Parts: sequence; C-alpha cells; structure tokens
Amino acid sequence: MNQDELLAGDLIFYFNTLGIAEHIALYAGEKDGIPYVLHATTEPHRAVMLTYLKEPDPFCSYHVMRPVNQILALEAKQILLNWVKHLVPFASDEKYDRLVNPIDELAGFERADSGIIQYEYGRRTYRSNFNQYLLFANHLPYIPEENGKIQGLLCSEAVIAAFNVVLVQTYASSKEIFGKKVWNIEGDIEAFIDSLDSPLPLDAKTTFPAGIYEHCLREPAHWHHLGVLTISPLPAISEHDKAQWKEFISSLKESAQEKALSFSTSETPDLSSGADSRSSDSTAILSLSPFYCTFFKPRALTDKPSDSQISHHPVPLSSKESN
Repeated sequence: MNQDELLAGDLIFYFNTLGIAEHIALYAGEKDGIPYVLHATTEPHRAVMLTYLKEPDPFCSYHVMRPVNQILALEAKQILLNWVKHLVPFASDEKYDRLVNPIDELAGFERADSGIIQYEYGRRTYRSNFNQYLLFANHLPYIPEENGKIQGLLCSEAVIAAFNVVLVQTYASSKEIFGKKVWNIEGDIEAFIDSLDSPLPLDAKTTFPAGIYEHCLREPAHWHHLGVLTISPLPAISEHDKAQWKEFISSLKESAQEKALSFSTSETPDLSSGADSRSSDSTAILSLSPFYCTFFKPRALTDKPSDSQISHHPVPLSSKESN
C-alpha cells in the first residue's frame, strides 16, 4: 500500500532483516505530505514521542494493520498523544531486561515462528494482568511503577494499553467520587473480561510487536492486513520549517530525557505531581510547534477521552475520518 492510503489509527510494524516485527507505532496523520507516528522510542528520545515516519533501513520493511473499528483507534490515538504531552518515558533498562529475557530464552526474537511464540506468551497472562488497564484508566496519564520506581512504557506496551484503556473507559461502570470518575468492575471480573470485544486482548507487559502482528493476522474480524507500506520520499522542506521542527523536537527530547533521569534517581516519585510537572513543561513546547494545531487539539490535551459513547461494532471504512 502507499503512504497516502494510511488512516489515523493504523498500526505500522517495522520488520527487521530477519522478517520479524520488532517495533510498532500508531499512525497519527499527515502534515504537508509528511507522515507522523506515535510510539515509545529508545534513543534519542527515550519517551513516548511523535516523530515522522522514515524510510525503513535496507532489507527492512513496514507492514500495516488497519483496525476495523477506527473510532476506537482514534480514541487510542488520543491516549498516546496525551502520553506524549506528559513526556511518559520509555521503559527503564531494568524493566526492559526483565520482560525481554523470558522471550529471549525461547528464541522468540529470532526464529521464523517468533510471532507465534510472542503471541502465545502474551495471551496467557492477559486475564491475570487485566487490572493493569483499570489502573491506567483511573490514573491517566499513569506511568507504570514498581517499588516506588518509575518503569515507563515499551513500544508494544503503549499501543496495547491505549486500546484496552479506551475499552475500560467505555464499558466499565463508573461512579462519581469526589467529582472524579473512577472506572471499576462491579461483579465478576472474569465475566466482564469475557464480555469485552477487545481488538488487542493481550497482556501489554509481556506481548511484543511480532506477537501483536500474529494476533492481528488471526483476527480478521478486528484487523485488516494491508500488506507492505511504501514510503514516499519526503517533500522538499524549507529551511524555516526545518529549523522549526528541529527546535520543537530538540526541546521536547531534552525535556523528556531530563524527566526520565529524574525518575530513575528518585527514591519516592510522586506520579500525580510528576504528571503535572511534565504537562506544564511539554505544553509550552507543543504550543509553539508548527504541528500543535494538527495533532494536539484541545481534546488531546485532556487526561482521558471524551465521555461520548464509542461504537465497538465494525463500520464501513469509507465512513471514517483520517485524522
């Protein structure tokens, strides 16, 4: 498929030279002919970030999965944009090693059937770890932490969590407590999970990109496999626009790295006040960027999706908005 056929909410998988999906991003939209994606990145940003989509490395490729329910995907996009706004960091080295090592022991990153290995591994703990999505929904922009230390998000974790948080916010019962909506489950949690029609019923902590791709292939009711993506050469960019983009991304990157460092050295981080601090820092940067009005609309700056009902039933692709 061609770049101009992409729709906001599409999942883009980066396939390495072994033909295995090793990274995932959500397509955010296009501005001036340049495609942008949302994903948790390692270097140089070390945070959930908005970046432009580069051409893949030699002998690598992009593959696209389109959600049947694109309204749900657009809500997931808002969750990811909010994490960019709050400079949510990439997973800590400790967390990364802890989650990767079990898959590595199964050769789940290098075998031809890596997707199946990762898929089966992530599926087995979806139900037992489902409460993580309730935690996200109740504390957005929540950053996973353990023993008082910030853990951050992996690229696959961010995408899976975003889709499941939207589901929780739509389906779970809500109560007014001190003026705040709290998503909880009244009754049998197992019955609630069974009632969900999640496009990604996977454990965000333990499922990696190849596992997500394998799941999408198995679920045509939820995902359309659109094949290999052809990236067009970037249009000519004026020196003024280049300078604006470099200033924007450098400022956001420096702030994210500074925050990530403070997280790793803090013994008892305050997640709530930390989110406020990150928000105030990044909002000032975003508001000055040439892309603020395109991607960071007022609704994207809220801590949760709108209260309007979301359709969880397939609708014709032609009826969806692209951004």
